[in-house]
Amino acid sequence: MGGDERTQFPSGHQPIVQRRPGDPRQSVPFAPAGSPRMPGAREDDATSPPQSAPGSARPPIETYSGGAPRDRVVEDGRFGELFVLFIINVLLGILTLGIYRFWGKTRIRKYIWSRASFRGERFEYSGTGLELFIGFLFALLIFGPPFFGFYAWIYFDPPPQNPDPTNPVHFQRLMEIYAVAIVLVIVTFYFMHVATFAAYRYRLSRTQWRGIRGSVSGSAWTYGFLGFGLSMLNGISMGWTKPWADTVLLKYRLNQTMIGSAPLVCNIEAGKLYPSFALAWIVTMVATVVAIGGIVSIFVSLTDLRTGRTDPPAMTVLIVLVLLYLLIPVVWLATINFYRAALIRQTAATSRLSGLAFAFPVGGWRLLWFNFSNFFLVLISLGLLLPLVILRYARFVAEYLRVDGDMDYAQVRQSESKGPRYGEGIAEFFGMGVI
Repeated sequence: MGGDERTQFPSGHQPIVQRRPGDPRQSVPFAPAGSPRMPGAREDDATSPPQSAPGSARPPIETYSGGAPRDRVVEDGRFGELFVLFIINVLLGILTLGIYRFWGKTRIRKYIWSRASFRGERFEYSGTGLELFIGFLFALLIFGPPFFGFYAWIYFDPPPQNPDPTNPVHFQRLMEIYAVAIVLVIVTFYFMHVATFAAYRYRLSRTQWRGIRGSVSGSAWTYGFLGFGLSMLNGISMGWTKPWADTVLLKYRLNQTMIGSAPLVCNIEAGKLYPSFALAWIVTMVATVVAIGGIVSIFVSLTDLRTGRTDPPAMTVLIVLVLLYLLIPVVWLATINFYRAALIRQTAATSRLSGLAFAFPVGGWRLLWFNFSNFFLVLISLGLLLPLVILRYARFVAEYLRVDGDMDYAQVRQSESKGPRYGEGIAEFFGMGVI
């Protein structure tokens, strides 16, 4: 697709970015070396779109392949190709004691990105396995000593086997262990939010479309404090602040996002999210009451059976107890999909990028089936169908995401920020995310 109507520039001008050697679009004409700049040109014109000469007609806002859908992303990845990549990554990961996984993850990202296109132009991923590996090493040097030190302390100096709370020595030792464990949990919880923002910034900075890369400003540390504080508030309010907290985090992350020099703007509000969240919360509370009532009834029945000197059916009782115990999380995970679907719809509907508007009309039942079917695909295949799940996520976005409007490329310049030098170290350390 080199040198067609989508990528041609007027004679004597440069494209938005330089193409790498071997890129199929390398045939795009470049400005000759030493060509004079127009009056009033900026020093960074190499990253600016071509400007029309005074008095000439303004170039069209956007052109694209007539055969490409205008309002959606096209995903044409194949499971067979991705599965082969996955198996190779697994085998090389085993041979290298897990070190190759950073390069393997990068290969899968490059494949998924390259098989997605929008208005006739494919996405590109420019990250490297070395960036992920170096980021992980930095995180390992920072977080490894306290976590591994805690495990070594417990292993070489274990707590009393039968602690006596009335024994001052035993009590002090238990309090020391609990105090250190709580601090580590708090640190982990905070840095998981930091990792979420940092990973988002890295991936977007390595994503390009039509040669334009994304960038994210803001602070991962600030986002970490926001996420940690709002999560504590959610706990105190028994979850009722969650819709508002989610919108705060989403707006902080999305409103720091730029595609080239075009800012993404999100104005989502929590009000329209509360009906679906209230439904999930109320249904889960009903399930909780049923589960607690069932468990109490079982223990009362067991007491009556023992009084009558009848052996209770142990296996049946155990199965019922497990089912009642799982009832609460299963109901919550099922009903919260309706809230998440509303959150996705509202986020898309209230976001704008230059002249583009978005929609993501997914329903709660569809999202519920999608998430649960992915879970069971991974479970029944012992992880072998993970490539299919990854591909299903890409196709899911392509199926539901709608984009209307046009970007004015005469106003879009390449991002001056190249993003972080290293990638996702904290997220890698805490095992967050598959891709």
